Amino acid sequence: MNKTGAILTGLLALVIGLIAMAPAPLLSAWAYRQSGGHVQLTQASGTVWNGHAILALHGNNTDETAAIGAVRWEISAMQLLMGKVSAAVYWNDAPPAWLTIDTARTHVEHAMLDFPASTLARFIPAVQAAQLEGRITILAENLTFSQDAIQGEILIDWLQASSPLSAVSPLGDYRLALKGEQAGLSMLLTTLEGALVLDGSGMWSQANGLHFEGNASAAPDKQKPLADLLRVLGNEPVAGSGNYRISFQAR
Repeated sequence: MNKTGAILTGLLALVIGLIAMAPAPLLSAWAYRQSGGHVQLTQASGTVWNGHAILALHGNNTDETAAIGAVRWEISAMQLLMGKVSAAVYWNDAPPAWLTIDTARTHVEHAMLDFPASTLARFIPAVQAAQLEGRITILAENLTFSQDAIQGEILIDWLQASSPLSAVSPLGDYRLALKGEQAGLSMLLTTLEGALVLDGSGMWSQANGLHFEGNASAAPDKQKPLADLLRVLGNEPVAGSGNYRISFQAR
C-alpha cells in the first residue's frame, strides 16, 4: 500500500471509529428535529449505534412533556454501506420492532407500544377535559411511510378506560383503526365493550390536518351515571336523545 492509500485508510478508520463512538444524545437531537419537537429522547446514554433513552412526547398547545416509556436501539452499521438504516428497537420489555429507513421510505415491522392513557390524553383537548385514564396499546405489524403515501394499518386500543368524572369504572375498551391511504390516514373508532359507547370516523392528511366526527352514548342502564361525562365529551344535538356529537379538528 502506498503512502496516500495508507493515509486514506487511516482517515477512513478514524471516521468510522468516531461515528461508532458517537454519543446517544446526537440521536436524541436528530429525533427532536425530525419530529418537529414532538418526540424527545431524554436521559439518552450509550452510542448512536447501541443506546437507550426515555421516550417523551411534547404536544402542540402545551409546554408539558410526557415520558411514556423506555426505548433501546441497536443499529446495524453494515446496512449503512448499502444506503439504508436498519435497527432493532426495543420498547420496555416487549420483543423488538424492526425499523428500516432508506432514501425512498421508512418501513416498520412488529411495532408495539404500551403506556398509560393519561400521558397521551393531556395532548388531546376533548380527552383531556374528560380526564380519561387506562392503558393504550399501539400495534403496527407492517407499516410503510413514503413521500407520497402511507401503507399498512395501525391499531390503537384504549383498554380499561376510566374517568374521575364518572362513578362507572371501567368505562370500556375502545379501538381506533388507522389505515394508510394515498392522501394520508383514514380512521375508524369502535367500542369493543363497555358502558360508554363511542364510535366515529375521520381522516388525517399532511395537507388538511386531522378531521374526526363521532358519537358518544351510554348503555341503557348507565345513562344517568354517565350524563356528566357525556356532556364533557360532546354536544347533544337533539335534547334528551342521549346521543352526543364529538367533533375534533387540528392542523
